[in-house]
Amino acid sequence: MRLYIPLLILTTLQTSAALAAAPPSADALIEAGIALRQKHQFADALELFQKAHAASPSGKTLAQIGLAEGSLKRWVDAETHLAAALDTHDTPWIDNTKNREAISQALTLVRKHVGLVSVVGPAGIDIAIAGASTGRLPLPGPVHVNEGRVRIEGSGDGRESASVMVLIPGGHELTVHLNLPLLPVSSAHRDAAPVAPPISPSAPAQPSLFDTSPEATSWKTWTGGGLLAVSAGLIATGIVWASMDGRDTCNPPPGD
Repeated sequence: MRLYIPLLILTTLQTSAALAAAPPSADALIEAGIALRQKHQFADALELFQKAHAASPSGKTLAQIGLAEGSLKRWVDAETHLAAALDTHDTPWIDNTKNREAISQALTLVRKHVGLVSVVGPAGIDIAIAGASTGRLPLPGPVHVNEGRVRIEGSGDGRESASVMVLIPGGHELTVHLNLPLLPVSSAHRDAAPVAPPISPSAPAQPSLFDTSPEATSWKTWTGGGLLAVSAGLIATGIVWASMDGRDTCNPPPGD
């Protein structure tokens, strides 16, 4: 009998240690998260709901995650998870009529804070919204964005980058136009200037570039002045277009 008592104590201790080390169930995590949410500790509640979903994914955990994200004003994430919860029919809880009505009402409220943004621009341009990569134009459809001021950026090979700051109205759709002008061709890629044909011995002598006669001086002065005028015109035009392309606007410059 004395031999069995130590073995029984050892087995009991091992069982207790195993139970203590066992992680809480998804239901226990959900209950704890709901208690935190009722105390307005939304970030802590969301962490517990996410752990519950990782342990046992279900429509119930998706709904709880979405509700917590809505409380944190993470509208797009909340919309995604609440909609996914309604598309799930894996437990009696998610199929309960009252629960589905509550989730649907929450989703309706959340979508009042989500705007839809359609981005228009040259094909192949990479788009980033609020610092996050969104895709390449043309996008498959409008992008869901949290309401408020958001920066939309576009970039692509061979084009100037562009960005605009826009105010996204919740519950509405907005179209943003990005103008990304082509970069100028490098001088190294331009066609070489045609070489003048050699002058035959019988041809009359051409005036020297360094001819200092009055006629030559007058011609060079006029040509130089004309080139300066053309250059000034090109510089002015470039300044105007740079100013127009750099405006913080959703619309393309006139005439584009």
